[in-house]
Amino acid sequence: RWTVNIVNNRTHNTITVNGADYKVDALVTFSQIIDSGSEKGAVMDLTDVLNGQVAKAVRTVKLVNEEDLYVIDEITAKSTSDANVDWRMLSPATPTAESSRVLLQKSGKSLSIRTTAGVSVTYKLFNSVINSYDVNLDNAGYHLCGWSATVPKGQTVTFTTKLTRD
Repeated sequence: RWTVNIVNNRTHNTITVNGADYKVDALVTFSQIIDSGSEKGAVMDLTDVLNGQVAKAVRTVKLVNEEDLYVIDEITAKSTSDANVDWRMLSPATPTAESSRVLLQKSGKSLSIRTTAGVSVTYKLFNSVINSYDVNLDNAGYHLCGWSATVPKGQTVTFTTKLTRD
């Protein structure tokens, strides 16, 4: 199932670690619901989903002031290996990977994706056609963009990705 482009973790707005497929029968637990005056979102444990690729993975997704979307990934690499993390987003907007962000543009509107972390982050464009299975769409008109980074073995890095209108 995870080899099919339209349902795998490589073409959705999520992270992939070491190029591995998600664990199909994984359990994701929500540890907190965020519902304050200025923030709405949730905190979830993605460790099981990442199929043994990391020691721990916690994701927070929150909308702040009904304006900016924050996706915060706290990744702890296993003590025996680095965790190579790709954060990807599929969009009909045209992306440009710059040194400090990905800029998405469509119909006179623009959105910036910026990430802060304790390690180097490389903004990039990914191939939106993952494989050639007959059931896959070529994603014509859609672009896959995001960033890549490495969490050194045994370390924890928090990636704070902010999506905001320009």
